[in-house]
Amino acid sequence: MGLHGNKEDKESILKAFDVSSIYYDGSVKTSWSSPLSTRSDALIVLDSQIPFKFVNKGKPGEFPNRIRQYYWIDKWFNAFAFYNEGGEFSRWYCNIACPPKIEGSKLTFIDLDLDVLWVPPESPQILDREEFEKHRQKFNYPQDIVLKTEQSLQELLNMINNRIMPFDHF
Repeated sequence: MGLHGNKEDKESILKAFDVSSIYYDGSVKTSWSSPLSTRSDALIVLDSQIPFKFVNKGKPGEFPNRIRQYYWIDKWFNAFAFYNEGGEFSRWYCNIACPPKIEGSKLTFIDLDLDVLWVPPESPQILDREEFEKHRQKFNYPQDIVLKTEQSLQELLNMINNRIMPFDHF
């Protein structure tokens, strides 16, 4: 199926996803709902409602502006493009995470705590290494998960530094 699918596929595509970012033990960290923008075999793109409402660690929150979310089906990270009040792009926030699990209208991913913030034209910043190390011990991440986390961080930084889609037009 292409990015827009064929006629039959369009009728069966969901209009929104309930998204959950979970810890390695399965407990919910953050949850929200976002309308579907585009979907292909490799990538799901969601565009948040304005304001972007979420629940983080049991507490409701709200972000006043648009957020476009990119979930690759086979990659160990996702990316969020944040926009300012005027609708202009302002920054990227990327999570190193297990590939999303999709069940009907639910999209769930295990957040592995390591993050990247990129505010062009500055260099990307790696965030939350301490949180990753803390949860690595707490949840007893297997060595293959630790290795995949580090490899995925490098893959993400490569995509950003080489301006590979979606990081190519900012």
